[in-house]
Amino acid sequence: MTALQAIAAMLGLALFAAIVFEVQDARDAGVTQLQLEGAFDKVDPQALRDTIQPWLAPGSVLPMEEVKARLEALPWISHARVERAWPGIVRVRVWEYTAFARWNDALLSSDGKVFHVRDEEVPPGLPRLSGPEGRQNEVRDAFERMGKALGDSAFAPAALSLDERGDWVATTTSGIELRFARGDLAEQLEFIKGPVSSALAGKLADTLYIDLHYSNGFAVGTRPPQKPKQGGKS
Repeated sequence: MTALQAIAAMLGLALFAAIVFEVQDARDAGVTQLQLEGAFDKVDPQALRDTIQPWLAPGSVLPMEEVKARLEALPWISHARVERAWPGIVRVRVWEYTAFARWNDALLSSDGKVFHVRDEEVPPGLPRLSGPEGRQNEVRDAFERMGKALGDSAFAPAALSLDERGDWVATTTSGIELRFARGDLAEQLEFIKGPVSSALAGKLADTLYIDLHYSNGFAVGTRPPQKPKQGGKS
């Protein structure tokens, strides 16, 4: 990341680059230049050009809405704008998704949109969220609440799932499963930070799961003790 990119990130600004392609074979159609604007972090400008090129042939008509829809169907593109600028310029601007988490078999953007990319393009280290279709923002909001409550503890969440019955299950960065009861999530998070954390001090390395489906406490699943390795015969 350059110094300019770092400053823009801190200020919440998006850096846009402008790339110009001369359209040599479309002068008869009145198009001589294709201007592409975007951050081009995940999106390849050449892929944009290849998508638009068929409409730039001599005698072709440039259907703005159809081109816009075709561009927005490409991976990583959140939305696009296509316009003519006279004389002879087609200007395209694209905005990219910012991945917040994995969502089921797709990705979830920072603004709550579900989108798909190739497996090799998935950024590493994303939280894993899952749940019923259409409830991604509910799961994201719950994950963010958990992160704020437990992020500085031994129970920092790395994954969260919501099933059809409304049960929440989180997995911490150390692999402990947190099974939440239905009810006030904030109270259960405070319970984990307080009584659960105190009771399991020094024991978390052997903890598999913590089950909060109890009115007077919680249950703990532990790893089976490892059998000592048998030495060879003397």
